[in-house]
Amino acid sequence: MTNDPARTVERTYLALTLLTTLAASFIWGINTLFLLDAGLNNAEAFAANAFFTVGQVIFEVPTGVVADTRGRRFSYVLGAATLLVSTLLYLV
Repeated sequence: MTNDPARTVERTYLALTLLTTLAASFIWGINTLFLLDAGLNNAEAFAANAFFTVGQVIFEVPTGVVADTRGRRFSYVLGAATLLVSTLLYLV
């Protein structure tokens, strides 16, 4: 049985996508409860989540530029590191 490089790349991509989706789902599963416990009312919690989503949309273009200039792997690792740091800042 030969090891097809395209199949290896596809499996790696699917595994990373699954892991990042699970990580984001765990965060969003408790995010609103966290914001409400931090003293925000429903409207403020909604606004915080809306600003986060707008930020995601805004940073899609720079992420594409980084991927085009520095490579997809670098862009992915940079995004994962940013997610890690921002998640750790939530703990503060």
